[in-house]
Amino acid sequence: MDGLESYVGTSRFDTVGQFAKFDLAEKGSLRRLLDQRRFSTIVNLIGRTSSGHRRGLTTQERSFLFSQFRDAEDLLLRGPKIIHVGSGAEYGCAKPPLRENSIPTKLGSYGAGKLEETSFFAGLAERGLDILVLRPSIVYGSSQKGDMLVPSVIKSLKGGVPPKLEDPLRVRDFLYEKDFARAVICAIKTDWKSGQIFNLGSGSPVRVQEFVAELSRVIWLKSDTQSNKDSPHHDLDLIPEMDTALIRKELGWEPRFDFKSAIADLVKTL
Repeated sequence: MDGLESYVGTSRFDTVGQFAKFDLAEKGSLRRLLDQRRFSTIVNLIGRTSSGHRRGLTTQERSFLFSQFRDAEDLLLRGPKIIHVGSGAEYGCAKPPLRENSIPTKLGSYGAGKLEETSFFAGLAERGLDILVLRPSIVYGSSQKGDMLVPSVIKSLKGGVPPKLEDPLRVRDFLYEKDFARAVICAIKTDWKSGQIFNLGSGSPVRVQEFVAELSRVIWLKSDTQSNKDSPHHDLDLIPEMDTALIRKELGWEPRFDFKSAIADLVKTL
């Protein structure tokens, strides 16, 4: 990870180099890892990534996750900070701008699961562990696969097929992967108070149709194919979905990309 002197990733499989074996379903896996190595910070990014769906952990997988941290609690009390990556979906249908103390309403299954994870780590903070929760809005980038919005739109455009949008007028906060990574690195390198929650967002609210139109425009220009559709006018008075004032004040992080500059950077990798 750029910006860090050294880091270790984890995998269920036997690996080499900057990876260590860790199996969520293997009892005591985290404890053995902490016995073998010394870490200053643990970043919990565990999720289901093979399908590309944003479905989150199953009930059983969350149980495995919680048991791993409970089993290693005495070792975690000795030093490593824990950064848990939650989700803006934990707010459900709460009215924007979403603040860290906003009351969740009408949670979907994914948001409810992520909120359960955040509640668990909040409990660990109350027991003396150093815990920080980051709640990003919709993170996207070149590494995404499956049928999530951005990779599915890119696939359609590259295949010459107009993308289908379920809710084109919905206002969303698309957070570019590079800004998200910078926020995690900032949290690793900065002091904070245990139990805090920080929202992450681009601060550039945009309707889904406008985001897709800009992505279409840039991809078509790259492929020397002209779009016959004009990009919608950007609504400058849209309310940001995520209020990021707290992390800007406490950690000094702020996004470097709006949706247009992020799309331009993303398309370079295609």
